[in-house]
Amino acid sequence: VRGQWRGAHILELGCGTAMPGILLAKLGCWVSLTDRPEPAVLQSIHRNVALNGVEGRTRVLGLRWGDQGGAMEVLLGEHRPERAKGPSGDLDSMPLQGFDAPLGAIIGADCFYDKRDFDDLLCTVSLLLGSATACVPGCAFLCAYHRRG
Repeated sequence: VRGQWRGAHILELGCGTAMPGILLAKLGCWVSLTDRPEPAVLQSIHRNVALNGVEGRTRVLGLRWGDQGGAMEVLLGEHRPERAKGPSGDLDSMPLQGFDAPLGAIIGADCFYDKRDFDDLLCTVSLLLGSATACVPGCAFLCAYHRRG
């Protein structure tokens, strides 16, 4: 991870305590931490980010899985700046960096715990991976799944 993703923009879905994303931020990634858009949930994530000193490398966003427009708006809407035109009239050749860069990977750690959420989660992942502006070529969804009773 240290070399492959250093400086990459990573999205963590259903981050909960945000430990995987916090670790990635400590290793040099820019991490968008997402979970249900509920104040108590997002406040808990902010608290963990602050306790681990990665405020500058993370952002916390509310994201409801299955909301097709919402996923793209959360990640690309107001957060993605307009590309500047250079002297020749072409889009600025400087690559987008940090949170403005397309996603290098989407991760999920133990977010498959309620079968009712599977379709919405996979819909969100599919939408993001299928977007030419949301992800870099080769972007993948990496997840850990713990099978429960």
